[in-house]
Amino acid sequence: MALRIFLGFGAILVLAILVWRIWDAERQLPEITSLAEDGFRDLVFAITSDTVTADDTRTIDVAGLSGAKRVGFKVLIASAWKTLDTGEPDVVLLSGVITLESTGPDSDAFVTALDAIYGTRLAPAAMRHSIRCAAIALQGDPTALSDGITKIKIFFEPEDESRYAEAYLDFDLANRRMHLNEKDPEYRAPLVRALSQEPAT
Repeated sequence: MALRIFLGFGAILVLAILVWRIWDAERQLPEITSLAEDGFRDLVFAITSDTVTADDTRTIDVAGLSGAKRVGFKVLIASAWKTLDTGEPDVVLLSGVITLESTGPDSDAFVTALDAIYGTRLAPAAMRHSIRCAAIALQGDPTALSDGITKIKIFFEPEDESRYAEAYLDFDLANRRMHLNEKDPEYRAPLVRALSQEPAT
């Protein structure tokens, strides 16, 4: 009997620790609009997971809060990046591919929150499963994010020109943060469309 009581207490203790860890992780997520200023709707996310697959693709999960709602998505950074010829020996730019992927309900909540933050009134129902973007690293090396802050410009290039948009992703692994920054407010509606499943008119 005593052993059963002890084991039961142990199970309750383990469950309590798991619940506390989940609550603590949620508590540490940033409000995604907390750094927005100067008319730009720049967003900040916590990096909650950082892994490398067998083909050297880096997969980063990001999450944050929009009000009381958890939002987030995955960022896949391809392993192959090429040096661009800028004509300036002191300017080194790298080009590659970044893919944004839905993680499910958190990502659907993200595009809904983005629509509200941007004021685009497109009422997206869900995030697309996968969005492939051309990318140019303006600072740092996307294959060595741990070396320092890396700033990457991404280009959404669907066939539908109403979905063409540009934005910036800044990675700060030391502080476990990723920023999704605006290139131009004119890209707000196209960006929401590019991220959203049909229909998002």
